[in-house]
Amino acid sequence: MIQLKRATGVSNQGNLMLKTIMKIAAVAAVLLLAAAGYVCGKFWWMSGVTKGEQIPAYSPGRSALVVIDIQEGITGSLSKNEGFRGQSEEFIGAVNRVAAEAKAMRLPVIYVKHVNTDPVFNFLSGGLLARGSPQAEIDGRVIILSKNVFAKQKMDSFSNREFGAFLKKNKVEKLYITGLDAAYCVDRTVKGALNRGYAVTVIEDAVISDTEHKKRRKLREYAALGAGIDSSATWKKAEIRKKGEGK
Repeated sequence: MIQLKRATGVSNQGNLMLKTIMKIAAVAAVLLLAAAGYVCGKFWWMSGVTKGEQIPAYSPGRSALVVIDIQEGITGSLSKNEGFRGQSEEFIGAVNRVAAEAKAMRLPVIYVKHVNTDPVFNFLSGGLLARGSPQAEIDGRVIILSKNVFAKQKMDSFSNREFGAFLKKNKVEKLYITGLDAAYCVDRTVKGALNRGYAVTVIEDAVISDTEHKKRRKLREYAALGAGIDSSATWKKAEIRKKGEGK
């Protein structure tokens, strides 16, 4: 009888432990689903393309160079993305050459960086590009040629109204786009610019995505939408020709 009671007690303890484990597993599953849903919702919120007023017909209008999201946590030493890091040296070299030429031609050179300010998202993402973090800083290899630096929380650079206001103040009508990711932040900025009537040219060897195939697919999409595609070797000639035609 005593042995039977002991066996029954052990069995009850085992059942209680199993129920506890199942409850913990259920709670963990709910939390994981909630976290996944939150991240998906946040990504959807970040990924929209903005719309805005059509730019006026400036006389004369100016061009500007935009450098998007070349940051320590994406291409730099703090990045965990081998695809971006592997392309970074040649890519950043092209961006720096274009920026130097733009400055020499007295074009505004604008730097845009992505920052995350949502504490929940920062916790779930391990602080990726959290505002004020080393990851959010512009990659140290990028030569900063102006104080025109704008932070954004969404993919489209126009989501920061100060960015659009700067373009209007400087009577910019054409944007040369460099940076990353061709499938995300560059993509949304190109489309946001076209929505407002800007002429857009993407410098193909000064933009990257995590794969070359993905970048090429996006370049074809930009061209179909009406954007120009040029290279770091020839874009300057096109800009000089544009200035000549505007005289």
